[in-house]
Amino acid sequence: DALVHLAWPGLPNYRDLFHFERNLPADYRFIKRMVEAGTRQVLITGTCLEYGMQSGPLSEDAPARPDNPYGLAKNTLRLFLQALKARQPFTLQWARLFYLHGPGQNSASVLAQLDRAIDAGERRFNMSGGEQLRDYPPVQEAAGYLADLAEQREFDGIVNCCSGRPISI
Repeated sequence: DALVHLAWPGLPNYRDLFHFERNLPADYRFIKRMVEAGTRQVLITGTCLEYGMQSGPLSEDAPARPDNPYGLAKNTLRLFLQALKARQPFTLQWARLFYLHGPGQNSASVLAQLDRAIDAGERRFNMSGGEQLRDYPPVQEAAGYLADLAEQREFDGIVNCCSGRPISI
């Protein structure tokens, strides 16, 4: 009676149009069918990119301002599902993931690149001046948050799945 939806093809290609041309309609149809079949609890992973490229701590009630196709598609899926709830009630849990790191992460991510530079003994690593504040939870920690949220059957709404302590890198 619960759906935990973690899938989203094509990452980390955040700027490709297939996010709202293909993924958004396919995911909405799938989730809608599950709800119509009687699923009462739906937990979906959203993304911090729904906020756009804002820096610093972000609260769940901050306005969404996506600025790439991936963030736009995820935010639109949430809005579509909220509209569906008005017609067919169900519990919608929206867990916004932040900048996860850990085994299997994309080799082009900044943390993976930094790890390679350290392992190679490089003396320099080009980065920003540290103005950007981002939240980098370990993937294992995020998995624990999601498992805990799935057990909270009465919770309905958005939750940021992060440490709440952005860091400068």
